[in-house]
Amino acid sequence: MRTTEIMRDRRRIGDGFSLIETVTVLAVLAIVSAFLVSQGLSTDAVNAQADANTLKSHLRYAQSLAMNDLPTARWGVEIDGSSYSLVCDGDTCPDDIPVFPNESSSTISFSPNVAASPTGTILFDNWGSPGADDLPVTIDTNGETVETMTITAETGFIP
Repeated sequence: MRTTEIMRDRRRIGDGFSLIETVTVLAVLAIVSAFLVSQGLSTDAVNAQADANTLKSHLRYAQSLAMNDLPTARWGVEIDGSSYSLVCDGDTCPDDIPVFPNESSSTISFSPNVAASPTGTILFDNWGSPGADDLPVTIDTNGETVETMTITAETGFIP
């Protein structure tokens, strides 16, 4: 190999982005990501999504209580808009309603500006079924729907 060929090969190895180019790209990415985060995630929407996930978990808990209880008791969740409670309906209900898992109460309040509809009681039988009709539950914040879950008729599937 000649000396000029060796010099050309070394220059190719050293080619790349300059420090200025790298800093410019990182600055543009930071600006774009800051804009997207500020536009896409409001605190209320994040709280509403967290509350929706917690409600799903608590509905599944009530369903499991119903499936593990005697056939004469039905367990469920009573939703009143700004909160919900674990309820039992039947002859074999305990005097003290248990608390939800990882909670200190059998009644949970939604975050501020978060609400659930429709209000009412969702009861599960010993098969985990909520009955013959699908039961939609909508979680919203400041009038905007964040999530709508539908508890499937007969099967009790909670998405």
